[in-house]
Amino acid sequence: MDSMVKTIPLTLIPFFFLLAKYKYPVKTLENIILVFGYIYFVLYMYQLLNPDTAYFGYALVDDTGGYRESRGVTRVVFPGAGIFWLACFISLSKLISNQGNKYILVPLVLLGLAVPVLQATRQLIGFVVILYFLHFGFQLSLAKKIIVSFLLIIGGIYVGALNLPVIEGLYQETHDTTSEGTKYIRFITGGYYLTEFSDTFYTKIMGNGFPADRSDYGAVTIRLIEKGMFLEDVGIIGLYSQVGIIGIIAWLFIWYKSFTVILPKEYYYCKYYLWMLLFTCLTSGSIYTVHYAISTTLVLYIYNQVKLNERYKLKQVIKLLLRRKLVREAHDSRRPGAPAYVVSKV
Repeated sequence: MDSMVKTIPLTLIPFFFLLAKYKYPVKTLENIILVFGYIYFVLYMYQLLNPDTAYFGYALVDDTGGYRESRGVTRVVFPGAGIFWLACFISLSKLISNQGNKYILVPLVLLGLAVPVLQATRQLIGFVVILYFLHFGFQLSLAKKIIVSFLLIIGGIYVGALNLPVIEGLYQETHDTTSEGTKYIRFITGGYYLTEFSDTFYTKIMGNGFPADRSDYGAVTIRLIEKGMFLEDVGIIGLYSQVGIIGIIAWLFIWYKSFTVILPKEYYYCKYYLWMLLFTCLTSGSIYTVHYAISTTLVLYIYNQVKLNERYKLKQVIKLLLRRKLVREAHDSRRPGAPAYVVSKV
């Protein structure tokens, strides 16, 4: 029963079908997401400036009830990050397609670069830098590409020369991780959950479900956490442990579609969001945690709705062309000198 209660927040997925039934406007959803993106950042900054008390979230909270320093910075892993990243990617897509208010979009684009550094999250930093570079690189002229590349190089050299604690912390963390090799705790955790935790054929296919604190299953996961074996730290392996191979296949299908289904430029944010989940899926629980459930649902709905609208427009164009063709043929048949069609009698 406790595991079922633990699963309830993830039942947001049926919300997709509710949106699809009433065909909720995509533009309205985009505006709502942008508003909540700003709300997220304001609350995040409030928590960052007041780290002694954890007002939001529970990850990386120490015994005194506040956020502790890690990797040279106070790492605030703020809950509900999915909406923030979706808002950043919407701003990025709308900005390059010249849609929306730049005074609203540009700050979110810049915040998308700042927050991963403030959180000292290596994979997110790498993904955002690569995404921004490729996104603007394909859209800008050659002269602008050279200028942007030059500024990025100069900016990188300047930041590196500052000897910021967060840069030193990231470097030290990466060095420690590399030196530990197969003894690295995430490597051990991933191997355990992949090969030992799901010990029956049924759990390999369907998973073990989501652990609740007061259940026997939850007690086992708590003991593993006390050893430093966090399920969220092994990303997609954690998903496999909880929902089995079926969940892995579903996500692989979604990621495949994100590369093969073509979207208009102003909706590239749907692809960017799904690619972020793919890029970080080895060490992040974002593909199954409740903090990303609503944003993932909204992305899938927008993806579906945009393609349905395109198909509807294509059908309307085809109908219009056929109607014009029929009218033209009817008009030609009534013109003087038009060939007459005689039905011969047998």
